[in-house]
This record gives sequence, structure tokens and C-alpha cells, in this order.
Amino acid sequence: MKVTQEQTAKQYLKKLTKSQEDLVKAKEREINKLNTHYNQKLKTQKLANDQMIYEQKEMQKVDIAKAIDQKEERLASIRDSLKESATKLQTEKDNLSKISQLQIEDMNLVNEDKFQNLYSNAKDKSDEIIQQTDLEVDRLQLKSDEQIKDISLKAKSRSDEFARDTNKTLHEQQRSYNLQRRHNEKEFRDRLLIQKQDHNDKVHYVEAKNQIEVNQRKQSYQKELQYLDQHHREILKQKDISFKEKFANMEEAHQSILSRVKERLSSEVKGLTEKYGKFKEDVSMKSEDDFYNVTKLNPTIEPMENGYKVQLEVPSYEQETVSLTAEDRNLTLTLTRRFKDTAIDQDGTVNKSRRSEVMSKTLNVKDLIDPRSVQRKYEDGVLSFLIAKR
Repeated sequence: MKVTQEQTAKQYLKKLTKSQEDLVKAKEREINKLNTHYNQKLKTQKLANDQMIYEQKEMQKVDIAKAIDQKEERLASIRDSLKESATKLQTEKDNLSKISQLQIEDMNLVNEDKFQNLYSNAKDKSDEIIQQTDLEVDRLQLKSDEQIKDISLKAKSRSDEFARDTNKTLHEQQRSYNLQRRHNEKEFRDRLLIQKQDHNDKVHYVEAKNQIEVNQRKQSYQKELQYLDQHHREILKQKDISFKEKFANMEEAHQSILSRVKERLSSEVKGLTEKYGKFKEDVSMKSEDDFYNVTKLNPTIEPMENGYKVQLEVPSYEQETVSLTAEDRNLTLTLTRRFKDTAIDQDGTVNKSRRSEVMSKTLNVKDLIDPRSVQRKYEDGVLSFLIAKR
């Protein structure tokens, strides 16, 4: 019961401390949230203002571009009309030249002055039209430049005015936010000091109460420890007796297991001895059998419709040592063996030796064969090779 009360007091103290810490963290999160909200709002307002200024500038650029396009269209139309007039004059000049050329033999003296006057008048008229056109183009260009300057000045003044209004609004919002933030921080610090003082008073009270309970419980724990020590000694004594009984039973079971393992091992050794004796007899029989001791190659070759089939009787452990190569009309069978011997002398020295043995046989066929089409197969002691014709 006393242990439960102490744990309850400690838990209450931890909960009280945690609640105060959570309250402080909550206030800090609230302040951070306000700062984030204000910064986001300020950023949003600034982006909106920048977007509005950018849209105003783009609209003004569009208006200026439209005015320039209109002026250029007027200038282009004037240039086209001048080109048409010059073309007409050139056409008239060509017509007059043709007419005068046809009548020059008969009316050369009569029409020379008239033609000269017409040509002078036409040239004067053309020069006058070109001069008037240049003056009109210059006047329109000056007027267009003045209009563009006026539009640019108006746009710049409107942008500057809008930027000043935006900056003024932002400064007012910043000042209002700073005042509000300082007020909230002062209020939070005052409440935090009051809560800390209350918390310290409660902690001192709980610590004094806990110290009294701890002293009382120490005396109770001493008595309980003496009782537990005596009880523990009795349990150790009972466990020692039980362990000795279990150890005797395990020793008896272990002896029975060892006897069964010995019987099993002796039976397995006997079986292995019989097995290896039989294997030794088989090896001695195979050593006397020519099939298991290949000393020469006696292949058979069988012509087929699309190639040739070569067969050779070899034991299974020799099949990988046999290879067949083909070139033109020649087939070569090769058997390659590698031997390693190790002998240990009485003084402990080790002697190692290696040797190789190669047997080959070449067969001739009538047709050209493909060396890349060699296929091999081993079945029932016979190694077969299939080679295709070219």
C-alpha cells in the first residue's frame, strides 16, 4: 500500500511537471503559428501586389505595342501608295517613250520640247510627292515617339504610386503586428512566472510529504528484506536438493543414451566396412575390364542424310575427357587425362607429381563438315557425336 502511494505521488509530480511543460510548448507553438501566419499573409500580399504591378506593366506594354503596330501599318500603307504612284509614273514614262520612239523619225523636232516639258513636269511631280511623303513619315514618327514617351511616363508614375501605397500598407501592418506580438509575449511571460511560482510551491510541499513517507517506508522495507532473506535461503536449500536429484536422473539418462549411440556407431561401422569391401571388389573387377581401362580409341562412324554420327564406348567418368574437332573432311577424337600423385616418405617429406596422357584418332569423311554444328550425347556407356554437312 505504501509503495502504491509513493508511486502515485511520483506519477502526480511527473504529470504536473509534464502539464506545465506542455503548456509552455503550446504557447510557444501558438507564437510560432502566429509568426508563420503573419509571414505567409505578408508574403501573399506582396505577391499579389507584385502580380498587380506586373499585370499593369504588361497591359501598358500591350497598349504601346498596339499603338506602334498601328503607326507601322499607316507607314506601310503610305509606302505602298508611294510605290504604286512611282510604278504608275514609270509605266506612263515607258508608254511615252514607246510612243515617242515610234514617231521620232517624223516628229522629232516638233515633239522634243513637248516631251521634255512633260518629262520635267512628271519628274517635278514625282520629287514633290516623294518630299511630301518623307515629311509625312517624319511627322508621324515624331508623333509616335511622343505618344510612346507619354504612355511610358504615365505607366511609370502609376507604378511608382502603386508601389508607394503598397509599401505604406506593409509598414503599417508590420508595426501593428510588432505591437501585438510584444503585448502577447509580455502577457505570456507574466502568466509563465505565476505558473512557475505555483509549481515550485507544489513541488516543495510534495517533496516534504514524500520525505516523511520515504522514512516510514525504509523501516518497513528493512523488515520485509529480513523476511525475504530468510525465505530465499529456504528456497535455495530446496532447489539444491531438487538439483541433485535432477542431476542423478540426467546422469542415468546420459549413460543410457551413450550406450545406444555406441551400439548404433558399431552397426554403422560394420555396414561401412561391408560397403567399402564390396566397392573394393568392384574396383578390382573394373581394373581388369578393358571397358574401364581405355588404352586406345576405337570409334565407329555412321553416315547420315545431313551429316555423320560418331560413337565411342567409354566409362561415364571418362566422357568429359573426350572431345571431337572437325576441319574440312577430317574428324579428330582426342582423350586427355591428367594425373596427380602424392607420396609421403617416412621422414615426413611430401612428394607430388603430375603427368598428362593424350590419345587421339583422326577419321576421314567424303563430305565437307561444319565444325560449329558438333553435338554430343552420352547414354548407356556410349558417347555419341553428331556433325552436320556444309
